[in-house]
Amino acid sequence: MTEKILAVLFVFISKVVVGTGYAGIALLGWRALGLPQRGRAALMSLAAVAIAALLLLYPGLETRAAQARVGSRRASRTAAGFEANDDVSRFVASLAPPLRQTLADSLHQYRQGTAVPSGPPRTLIGSASAPLRITEFTDIRCGHCAELHETLAALERETPAGSFSVEPRQFPLDGECNPYVRRGQDPVRCLAARARICVEGRPGASAYAGRLFGKQETLSTADVYALAEALMPRRELEACVGRAETSEKLQSDIELAARYQIDGTPLVLVNGRKATSFPPFLYAMVLTGGRTDHPAFATLPAANPSAELP
Repeated sequence: MTEKILAVLFVFISKVVVGTGYAGIALLGWRALGLPQRGRAALMSLAAVAIAALLLLYPGLETRAAQARVGSRRASRTAAGFEANDDVSRFVASLAPPLRQTLADSLHQYRQGTAVPSGPPRTLIGSASAPLRITEFTDIRCGHCAELHETLAALERETPAGSFSVEPRQFPLDGECNPYVRRGQDPVRCLAARARICVEGRPGASAYAGRLFGKQETLSTADVYALAEALMPRRELEACVGRAETSEKLQSDIELAARYQIDGTPLVLVNGRKATSFPPFLYAMVLTGGRTDHPAFATLPAANPSAELP
């Protein structure tokens, strides 16, 4: 038991250290790319802590038995549409004060947001009938995007099947393919975005993204192709990457993100409305099916309308 606790604490501390590193990268790097920072870096570390909080502060994420309890309680919902034995209330109560404040701020921003018509999704991971759809716009070199990928994978593993779906979209931070970025320095960013579009809908597409994110600091052109071999032969992938149709799909992602006034990656939408990538917020939205009027949220502190959120 002691060894298990030490292992969990090691993971927790590692997340904090990695998050701090990404904060430094954001402070130094976003302006060089021509995108405004707006305080995003200051919350990178907090977001890393929050990822660990999903595992350390809320036991319901740790076991499959919790999923079974959630499923059985769905038959006994209250008249207001919330579960009588309420996971949301317990989760909110478990959060430390700084995380409760950021959850309140995230909910406020989400409630104030508007949805931009985007048409049907090009591809979905999960059920099309899920009550919650999380749309992500990511860059393969973005450290916070890698953390988001890990968070969504954890939620997929540890919440009941059909709770949410993920719509992956691309926003590479390179001027070679993205007109909203001033300059291009890294040939991998646009290539990886096109490659991910090419494998959309194939079994293993999400795992491929995870492998790319896992090597993001050293990722090379050869890696982009080699890591996709289980999904698509290199020659076929090279042909797809070079097609005008693939570039058109990438540009549609970039233009959609621009309509949400993207100021950095990842950009996260929840049911088409601009949201934050703050893990407790995403988890709370999964638990409520996207509803923001759960009574547990009334126990949160007053939101700060000018808060800078991840």
